[in-house]
Amino acid sequence: MNEAIVSIAKQFQNAKNGGKQFEGFLIGDVVANLPDIKIQIDPAIILDKTNLIFAAHILKDYEREFEIFEGEEIIINGSTPETFTAKGKVKWTDEIKSGDKLILVPSSNDNMYIVIDKGVTL
Repeated sequence: MNEAIVSIAKQFQNAKNGGKQFEGFLIGDVVANLPDIKIQIDPAIILDKTNLIFAAHILKDYEREFEIFEGEEIIINGSTPETFTAKGKVKWTDEIKSGDKLILVPSSNDNMYIVIDKGVTL
């Protein structure tokens, strides 16, 4: 295993054993695309898919069901007002790609990182 990853894992282990506790998240840069994704969190540390767990909503082709059950009354072409309701699915079509910044949280088992979202700078 990469020595830098082992070093970070030891820091997290020390925090669990009463050392300084980690507070915060990490920003990683995507340096290789899915399916063999690589995320750089430090000049010496590049994570691969064996070190990563992804929040489903940031992956391409992720589908989620939705329902609007309390809509506003609308009038279409002068008809009687109706309450708008809907059901369906939403599909995310964008994907994680090289150059994206990702927000990561280290997990409690020291060598896994949870990718929770994409980040942007303004």
